[in-house]
Amino acid sequence: MSARIFLALDDTDVKYGDFGTGKVARLLAEKLPEPYHCWGVLRHQLPRLKEIPFTSHNSPSCLTIDCDGSPDLALLTRLAREHVSGMASPGSDPGICLALDGPHLDGLTAFGREASHRLVTQAEARAAATAAGAVLEGLGGTNDGIIGAAAAVGLSHHGWYGRLSEYHVPLKELPNPVRAGYLREIGIKVISLDRQAFIPMDDDLVETYNRVRPYLWGGEAVLPVLPCGDPADLKGRWRVAHSRPILKKMVKPVLRPVLKFVRQKFMSPPPHPGGGLGGGGGTGGGNGTGRHS
Repeated sequence: MSARIFLALDDTDVKYGDFGTGKVARLLAEKLPEPYHCWGVLRHQLPRLKEIPFTSHNSPSCLTIDCDGSPDLALLTRLAREHVSGMASPGSDPGICLALDGPHLDGLTAFGREASHRLVTQAEARAAATAAGAVLEGLGGTNDGIIGAAAAVGLSHHGWYGRLSEYHVPLKELPNPVRAGYLREIGIKVISLDRQAFIPMDDDLVETYNRVRPYLWGGEAVLPVLPCGDPADLKGRWRVAHSRPILKKMVKPVLRPVLKFVRQKFMSPPPHPGGGLGGGGGTGGGNGTGRHS
């Protein structure tokens, strides 16, 4: 019998860090031992409100893990704890959440939906995780990362939130353009957003701009596309709907190294009251400040 597990993390970075929570999550996926297989890594977007102190985007990550047989949650928790503690930036407030999928997570989904539009607290996150039987641990600083991690598990369970930053078929290795039929073969549905509802055929080509980020819709990976030119011409050419071609292909590759140099040369991380890594906090106690980033 197979099982699905959600393993989420948040607040592993600081403002001027070299990498964010998404990369920490993707590297964790590569460490999963047999018989665990990562179906995909989901990026969730929480609100960027002025009353919520977050690093840059306020986006926790969640691994969707499949296992043939009975999963060892203690092993996965230990693996996640060691990985996140080892990779989290000094001064960050990391937290992890892990749970078996099932209807018992509906309450955690309700918490995730609340976190998607207002300030929530550590106490609310702990209450929701405890009721759902989920593992929830703070791994340092203020432990505020448990808020985003708990929300990410609940939203992933719901199946209609988030987008995939990684997939069991590496997204960066997909050809550009890629056949719509090939995307379907690997489990990614190709859906047209054109108002005339033309259907992308298997031999049609999808221009990806080397950035494929399927959405989680109905528990499945779905790539929204738009026609290139007039869809009535039926030329069989599409483009990913979420990408901005000129910015992605020309501007960002130039700006990225420049911004990194400026940050390293002229900016230093601000002092952090949390005291860095080393602290801990599970579902059993502590008060929260409401940060989830």
